[in-house]
Amino acid sequence: MQQTILISTPSHNGLYDITRQVEAIVSESGVQTGLVNVYAQGATAGIMIQFKFIALLKSLKYRVACILLNLL
Repeated sequence: MQQTILISTPSHNGLYDITRQVEAIVSESGVQTGLVNVYAQGATAGIMIQFKFIALLKSLKYRVACILLNLL
């Protein structure tokens, strides 16, 4: 079974949480055990597994703000 998740990106860089979409696909498939393969097409695309995504975003925003304000 193969499904596609399309993400429209408003800017060049970004982090996008696709956890809910992947969970929905797995749930709808009826599969009880196995593996999920997630693939990102593109030379600069990447996949990251992050346990605390919201905390990561807050941390990144803080660091970017500090860099912009020359605080680090």
